[in-house]
Amino acid sequence: MTDPAYRLYWGDLHRQSNVSDGEGELAEHFRVAREEAGLDFYAMTDHAILTADPCDRAFMGPLKGPASITDARTPDELGDVVALHRVPDAAWRTLQDLVRRFYDPGSFVTLLGYEWSCARYGDRSVHYLADEQPIRVPRTLPELYRMLEGVDAILTPHHTGYARGRRGANWNVHNPILERNVEVVSLHGCSEEPRGSFFPLNNIGMGSNVPGGSVRDALARGYHFGLVGGSDGHRPRDPYVLTGAYAPALTRDALWDALYHRRTVATTAAQRIQLAFRMDGEWQGSLLALDTLPHFTIDAEGTAPITRAELIENGEVVQTWPGTGNRILVNERLSRVPERPDNYYYVRLLQSDGNLAWSSPIWVSYLPELPEARGYLYWLPRVEVRFEVTREATPGPRPILCLRCLNDDPEKLPVSAVSLDASGIPGLEPLDPCVPVDLAPGQAIHRRFRLPEDLAEERAVFDLRYQDRDRNRRLVRRRYVTHDGSSRR
Repeated sequence: MTDPAYRLYWGDLHRQSNVSDGEGELAEHFRVAREEAGLDFYAMTDHAILTADPCDRAFMGPLKGPASITDARTPDELGDVVALHRVPDAAWRTLQDLVRRFYDPGSFVTLLGYEWSCARYGDRSVHYLADEQPIRVPRTLPELYRMLEGVDAILTPHHTGYARGRRGANWNVHNPILERNVEVVSLHGCSEEPRGSFFPLNNIGMGSNVPGGSVRDALARGYHFGLVGGSDGHRPRDPYVLTGAYAPALTRDALWDALYHRRTVATTAAQRIQLAFRMDGEWQGSLLALDTLPHFTIDAEGTAPITRAELIENGEVVQTWPGTGNRILVNERLSRVPERPDNYYYVRLLQSDGNLAWSSPIWVSYLPELPEARGYLYWLPRVEVRFEVTREATPGPRPILCLRCLNDDPEKLPVSAVSLDASGIPGLEPLDPCVPVDLAPGQAIHRRFRLPEDLAEERAVFDLRYQDRDRNRRLVRRRYVTHDGSSRR
């Protein structure tokens, strides 16, 4: 695809076995995924706790997961959270052993996981980076958050578009450090939109799509969710619904980084539709702050002729490109004038065979210096670190540019891993040789640089990267700004 540093790997992270309400031995599930389906990564997520009443093991028969999006359950099968079934300690140890045994770096990556289910809060797949972690089964979602503090874990809400009380998502409760992705599509159907225009959720016992719990409802709240797919299959050869992850290597650490930072693609069925979306060179899942409208690229290769690619901004389709075959490549500058400072964008791809793919969003906060934003009385983007680039009034052919932090108290910024990137400016001379360009947490951002003689000031662009309090990697990109406040490209 578009970047040799990353490859696109495919897997399904949402399956159940006979340990809970599915069929087939755990080992058979892993073997089929690796040897028959040829997946790159895989996880079993058996129910650690189920939503049902009465508490009877025989009652689990009707709770078997959907074989297709038209599979059904009855309303009587839903109730308050009860400990209908907990994964036995022996089964958990068996799963841990299989996760270790099937892990083959460079060939097949496994993750340890289970499903936490609740009518009140909605369901979550829980995945661990380490394979020795215990299973945790509290009764409430806030309790689960507390139990996972300091643990390398990812919680993924799924079939969120059902109504609250029927295991749809309650977006009033959210943990941004743990909840990095949302399952947009599964064998239940699609939770992208409030009314489910593509593959609506369809389970008699759980209903269909209702407003409030959709993926777009969560994004509208400002949540930073990547988009993933997962089958929720309950038999070894149930159809897969896949997540694509852009990673530099097929190892557990590399896959975890891709999932945690949302470099993901979601597809219907088992379609390995390649879809790369970038803005100003930054991958899907990125959080950007810019003072100019960005360039963006869409690079997609379908498994069938592509009908169209859609750019979605803040829940609305704002641009469409018709397909002319299995490949589509878009390289444009965003032309729409933003109506607000904080925005999200993602790409949806539709094929002639009815299958779809989604990229994770890219979030863009437009800085007040954006020319198109001038004239707005209030324009306050959600950006922790603010800085400006100005030219010092010094004589000589080589101008000096100064970077200055605009925060009231830069020493108390809730950020870490701060770095200043001026690598795109060859011959740039730092004038603070005793102070490294990599900034320590809490250190004020104040740097002076002398430009090379053959570089025009208009090409001076500085990237400030940092990690915010929610462990998101953020980029603030600023151009040189003249003393009169005008920006230059």
